[in-house]
Amino acid sequence: MKKSQKLNGGSHKKEMVPNDIKIDFPISYTLKVVMVFDQGIEKHQQDIEEILLRQKIPFEFQSIKKSSNSNYISFSIRITLLSKVQMDDLYTDLKMLPGIKIAI
Repeated sequence: MKKSQKLNGGSHKKEMVPNDIKIDFPISYTLKVVMVFDQGIEKHQQDIEEILLRQKIPFEFQSIKKSSNSNYISFSIRITLLSKVQMDDLYTDLKMLPGIKIAI
């Protein structure tokens, strides 16, 4: 498929995990969240924690790193998801965070 082709019924964005890939739940993995570093570390961490707590997702922050020029901050968080619905809800909420660049 060419990069210019539309995916998933007309959407121009590629999905990180295509709908036809089977994921067995529960699944534990390290979530990586990269954000613009325009607030304190504590504020960014609190915003992520609020989402995880609201969705009752078990988590443990593993590392927090600033980019070399301090423009970005990345969080590595060990999480356990119980279902596809929970995964979809998590990524939907993360996309709404101010300054979010990527969550994988």
